[in-house]
Amino acid sequence: MKRFILIMIAVMLIISMTAPAAFADPYRGNFIPPGQAKKIAMFNDLNNYDWARESIMFLADKGILRGVGYGIFSPQRSASEIEVLVMLIRMLGLEDEIDDHPTRYDELPEEYEGGTPASWMIPYIALAWDEGILNEDNIEDFRPNSSASREETAKLIITALEGNGDYEDVVDELGEWFDDDDEISGKYGWFVYKMKLKGFMIGYKNKFQPKKSLSRAECAVLMYRIFNNYDFDYNYGNYDYVTGELINVDFNSSGDDTDDEIEIRTDDGTPKYDIHEDVEVFDDDDELTLEELDDDYKGDTVRLKINNDDLVVKIDVIETSVEEDEETGTLEDFDYDDDVFDWVEVDSVRYSDIDEDVEIEVRNTCCEEAEDQLDELETKHLDLEVKLYLEDDVVVKIIVYYDELEGELEYDNNLDDDGTVDIIPEEESSPDEFDFDENIEIFMNGEEVSISEFEDFDMDEDVDYEVKAGLLGNNDIICMCISYDEEEANLEGTLSEFDYDDDVLVEITLEEDGDETVFYDIDEDVEILVGNNCDNDAEDEIDRLSHYKHVGLEVEITEENGDIVEILIFYEELEGELEYDANLDDDDSVDIIPKGKSSPDEFDFDKDIEIFMNGEEISITEYEDFDMDNDTEYKVEARLLANGDIISLCIFYDD
Repeated sequence: MKRFILIMIAVMLIISMTAPAAFADPYRGNFIPPGQAKKIAMFNDLNNYDWARESIMFLADKGILRGVGYGIFSPQRSASEIEVLVMLIRMLGLEDEIDDHPTRYDELPEEYEGGTPASWMIPYIALAWDEGILNEDNIEDFRPNSSASREETAKLIITALEGNGDYEDVVDELGEWFDDDDEISGKYGWFVYKMKLKGFMIGYKNKFQPKKSLSRAECAVLMYRIFNNYDFDYNYGNYDYVTGELINVDFNSSGDDTDDEIEIRTDDGTPKYDIHEDVEVFDDDDELTLEELDDDYKGDTVRLKINNDDLVVKIDVIETSVEEDEETGTLEDFDYDDDVFDWVEVDSVRYSDIDEDVEIEVRNTCCEEAEDQLDELETKHLDLEVKLYLEDDVVVKIIVYYDELEGELEYDNNLDDDGTVDIIPEEESSPDEFDFDENIEIFMNGEEVSISEFEDFDMDEDVDYEVKAGLLGNNDIICMCISYDEEEANLEGTLSEFDYDDDVLVEITLEEDGDETVFYDIDEDVEILVGNNCDNDAEDEIDRLSHYKHVGLEVEITEENGDIVEILIFYEELEGELEYDANLDDDDSVDIIPKGKSSPDEFDFDKDIEIFMNGEEISITEYEDFDMDNDTEYKVEARLLANGDIISLCIFYDD
């Protein structure tokens, strides 16, 4: 029995050490949902982290950071970008928004491109987008599972606290502060400048080390420093919630300092609560006044958010008691009186009580991207099916259902400048001609295209173009979605020539078996990537091809519909051993004994070289100062440019 218990304890410890450090993994038994995790009072793995202990314990006590469970904090592990983001959200007092509005933050922003996050991360990313912490300038670079570099952390923090800035204004100052200012990416410069100016990130020995990741211990010290030097309205986790039926709002009319009160009915009676003067009131996403709440929502279920002073700071209407009804039929007539919706007739029944804020939505659009809201009804909507939503006999919402058409686009019969298109309907063999509505939306494989782009599209005779369309009551097409298999081809060869026109790649030549092929159709947003770096953290994008660096290297190009959309560069690979004491020595070269040889060869460094020692990126200066051990073997993996210079160098040794 004792043996069994010891084994189970060991298993539990192993599980806890493999779980994410901000939260335990939801697929393991020790998961605590964000916003509900207990504060951790003590960690047992901080013995060598006296310099960070106070910061870690302070933030843990505040509920701003977490361990992985079982008293383990993992201070040495790199902090991920999502961990930095979550700590910021908590310090700003925003996390309760996720609990208050669980369905508002259940989808990722459309602009997000950071891979598939764990389910618990999604509300934080969505909330950060809603609050502007993630925005159009930084969301494309946000990778929740990646280690947070120092420059990325600076951008997240300053964006959360102050917004964006202009890098050009601070170039000189960064150069005066940091010897490695040229390593700070342009888009991060202003944020690094602000972090230095505020004393939050000051660098080390005149270096900022922008690409270096932060450990969880370092991140805790940074957040502690910010927390104690910035004016946060912090009250994370200090709220109570009460739900009940609204009886009434009692407004103070005496003129003294007495608070307004709200009375609700709960299972325990009819308690009254004082209301904060800045209380927020919401019905779903619609903000209300207290007067509107008292006039229109008595009898509805509300949830009160109560602070430490026993004041109601937020009221959410979570269930309405109005009588709802639905009516479905054919739209036969309607009328507006000076732009005000007067009445609507469905299946010979006229509905004259129309809410002034009536919503008009659309269903049966051809794809999710199509417009699903209407400003008003028009005659072209007559004879379509509609559904009316009524509350207390008042029409509050109208849903219009377009007629659906599915079929196949006839080959080579595009718009042809006549405002029509020929479609072979499903289960038919000959095409019918359909007119386009003036507000038509056209989507090709999910991407919206203009009418002129549709006119210019070259159809392939061997490809099937499936069509889904929404038809108006007059049978005109209001939205058309075309889907087809895009041709993609991968071609390999040796890069022998290329040409740019004002920074736009317009021509590339590949050589294979002595034959050269010239490609002119190159997408203006073509990506040039590296296919075989020696380290996953090495730069994998190339801004511009270079004749002396890249001509002669093997490449693979990807074509989609005749256009080159990606070029993959493969550097020459070198494996071997670093010759003892053969470091940089200020001459921008290194001696390496290639695999299979007994004597070293000298290799020059490219000016953009990246150096990694046991997986950690270091600067050239740090490499110069590195003291080699005569008894240690230093294995080398390097990547060479076409001119023989080293572009990335990875060194491995037993530390």
